[in-house]
Amino acid sequence: MTTTATTATVLSGADFVRDLKAELRKPGRYLPEHPWVQAVNTGKATRKQLQFWATQYFCAIRFGQLMSAITFANCPDPAIRKKIIEVLAEEELGILSKSAPHKELFIRFALGTGLSREQMENAKPAYAAAVHVHHMEFVGKLRPFFYRRACSGIGVEWQVPKTFGLISQGLKKHYGLTPEQTFFFDMHKEADEEHGDVSSDIVSKYATTQEVQEDLKHAVIQHVERFWALWASALEV
Repeated sequence: MTTTATTATVLSGADFVRDLKAELRKPGRYLPEHPWVQAVNTGKATRKQLQFWATQYFCAIRFGQLMSAITFANCPDPAIRKKIIEVLAEEELGILSKSAPHKELFIRFALGTGLSREQMENAKPAYAAAVHVHHMEFVGKLRPFFYRRACSGIGVEWQVPKTFGLISQGLKKHYGLTPEQTFFFDMHKEADEEHGDVSSDIVSKYATTQEVQEDLKHAVIQHVERFWALWASALEV
């Protein structure tokens, strides 16, 4: 009996990120092609669906910021902590964009759909949003600090510029929202591209073994597929 030895393949940081993004361009993961994004962009989403999506996505946004704080607290690298706190400061205070906390910017959008501030602040996650939030909590609390940054930054944020551009266009053209009400989406087109770059740098530094790369890749794909399901749930309303 002959045994053939196999050599583990460890990708460079740049190659790993490139490979991961190729996986995320597959159907069911590439957000610019999401049916919900297309429904909003073409005006086919109903007002009721838009309001439901606003409440459910808001549940994910506010929880995600808590996970960013945990990522900062668990990060042992001073240089990377500085990058993470800059992202968190922008999300929580709007410091870099000189605007407002991102949750407030999103509420301004929601008010434009006819929802009240009270409805947004009291929003509870339905099934798809709850599954997504629970996965964020699992990754944020039970995996190394860079997993959370990879799931958010490489998984979602690098897709945001094109995705949010399509959503913003549709909101203005078909639903009568003003530039102030769509500012959450417009400003993220630039901010999240920068966040994605930070995440790529972090992953390149810490995902340096085959085992970690395979596990991290699985975690990111799971994150994006749950994110996809959250957005898709609006089409079922």
